[in-house]
Amino acid sequence: MGKIVFVHGIGDPEPDYWHEWRDKVVGAIGKTKFDPGNDYHGVWWEGVMEGDTTKGKTGTRSLKAPSLTSEASKLKDEINANIHRELIRWCRSNGKSIDRSAERGFMKDYLGDFIFYLLNPDLADRVQSKLREKLTELSQNDSELHIICHSWGTVVAYDVLNGWSNCPKISSLITIGSPLWLPVVRNERQKYLEKTALWANVDNEGDGFWDWFNGDPIGGYLTIHGGENRFKNMGIHSKTGHASTGYLGDDEMVEILRNSLLATRALKVAERSLTQRKPQNKALLVAINEYPPHIPELYGCINDSFLVNRTLQEVYTFPTQNIHMLHNSRATTDRIKNKLEWLLDGAKGGDSFLLHYSGHGTQVPDRIGDEVDGLDECIVPFDFDFDAPGLIDDDLRELFGGLPAGVKLTVIFDCCHCGTGTRGGDVKVRGFMPPMDILNRIYEFNFAEGSPFPLFKLRKEFAGKKQRLLRGVKGENEEYTPVLLSACKDSQTAKEYSNGGANYGAFTYFLCHELYKNKGKKLTYGNLVNKCNDSILYADVQDQTPQLNGPAGIESALFTL
Repeated sequence: MGKIVFVHGIGDPEPDYWHEWRDKVVGAIGKTKFDPGNDYHGVWWEGVMEGDTTKGKTGTRSLKAPSLTSEASKLKDEINANIHRELIRWCRSNGKSIDRSAERGFMKDYLGDFIFYLLNPDLADRVQSKLREKLTELSQNDSELHIICHSWGTVVAYDVLNGWSNCPKISSLITIGSPLWLPVVRNERQKYLEKTALWANVDNEGDGFWDWFNGDPIGGYLTIHGGENRFKNMGIHSKTGHASTGYLGDDEMVEILRNSLLATRALKVAERSLTQRKPQNKALLVAINEYPPHIPELYGCINDSFLVNRTLQEVYTFPTQNIHMLHNSRATTDRIKNKLEWLLDGAKGGDSFLLHYSGHGTQVPDRIGDEVDGLDECIVPFDFDFDAPGLIDDDLRELFGGLPAGVKLTVIFDCCHCGTGTRGGDVKVRGFMPPMDILNRIYEFNFAEGSPFPLFKLRKEFAGKKQRLLRGVKGENEEYTPVLLSACKDSQTAKEYSNGGANYGAFTYFLCHELYKNKGKKLTYGNLVNKCNDSILYADVQDQTPQLNGPAGIESALFTL
């Protein structure tokens, strides 16, 4: 026997909100284990915020705000201002207007209420009591209790499971659209909930709700201490945004719900699992076509990302929830760093990770004096700033160099670090030139008579000495070196290739083509790169030779992901 308990976020005015949640879950897991009429229950705590614990009710909040410190008041006002600004923007873009006589219905008030929750122990206790009462009731006769909570309800559930000494054991906890990662929330909420046998935190790449919140990057990725293999960050790619039913009704949630709710597991949650840890496969795919106006746009990067995503699933059976993607304006410096932390979190021997980047590459002045030519290579995120680049080769060396021996990290860069945007008509080049003051330090210029455009070449003292992005990266005691597959030589440009009316990075397109064609066959890294090079030449893509770098003997090693 078992029960499933739903916990809503702020803004659900009706106590029966959970009926629609139940229908989504039943559609995913069926009716064999849980009876839709008896085994699903909803906790409605919105009434506490309303001052009416019996039914949902619109109108003005009756709850009196606690006295706030000046710092807390400033935080509340800042949050509410952000919320209100976003609501105005959304209403205008959707042809709607804000009825200022119905302030009760807007998220800006709801988040203000939640600040009160964080600051007022009495209010927090009253909110949490609704979940405590339901769990106490259901734990009398059932051996399995499962909790599915959404948005700010994940904070309520965390506080109950963490701070209630008489809390019954929980078979599984599923948090969706959670703000537990936010600085204002997470300070005391980063440890694993020991009375929980399994915790799955699910982030929707298309959520977008937290993108602008307090200036922080996208949520979903939680840093939770302890729990070992009992805690998992997972991702889906739904277009339904932040809505709870959007999460629960997404096709990618089916496997997550089944694994959490239908699996039989022992409830000795205080004991560490003795099962052998399975190696994990994870991938981060970053692609940017649409840059701000001062950076040349590209055509085929998003197509690259989707092609690699398909290859990982169909050729190498990567789990869909282990493939995260950042596209266009979402691929900011902070978000890429955030997702890189997710990618490498908990890395152990036997794990296999992939980073694929399609977009512009460029060069910036060396910050620490370790480059012979005075320049660092870097990728170009959506919010790239030449004066404060955030993802140069030194940053990646530091991040990857700390991986333990036995981890497999493959890095694929379909970009270059020279080029002028567009060459040969419609052929796009994935290189973004530095400003002239930087170029003057490294190149020699000759101006042809009557031409406003210079011809330039690398100064003799630097030629042949420059290390490409990530080349020669090694960890402590030289134990770790990632495998780097790059689109071209240092002196060449990475180009786009058109097939069937769609653009791709030439390197990514032919790399995936070879992986599909040789599925199930033994192929060395050297053979793979050579085959890609042959295909690029045959397709008449000019002056582009893919490169392979990695540990000693990588050319003769069998290619794996």
